[in-house]
Amino acid sequence: MPIRHAIMTGVLARTPEAKQIGERSIVSGRLAVSQGRDKPTIWLDLTAWSQWPAADLLACSKGTRITVSGRLTLRAWTSRDGEQREGLGLDVDAVEAPREEKPRSEYDDGGQTYKQPTEEDDLPF
Repeated sequence: MPIRHAIMTGVLARTPEAKQIGERSIVSGRLAVSQGRDKPTIWLDLTAWSQWPAADLLACSKGTRITVSGRLTLRAWTSRDGEQREGLGLDVDAVEAPREEKPRSEYDDGGQTYKQPTEEDDLPF
């Protein structure tokens, strides 16, 4: 049975962009997946066809570390030099990106943001 679904974590090599293909809107991007120090980087062309993964992908920018899951594809094309090329692609079903990090002096609890008191703050006791 062939592997049809993959989950990959890597760094966006460029900021994802929305494109119009016929009557459909898609979002495309490129993901660099490191295999370690002495092994080559895996490059994936990302394509998000449906609304939620497309919106999640558009919210990310170049250099963001993300985890994506979807259907693995092998894509073939002809280069500008007339050479036949192949590459890996992923039709994205889900995107997980890190949340915006807050300083350690702040944390979120139930929609309210609390701030740790500093020396300049008036303490209530």
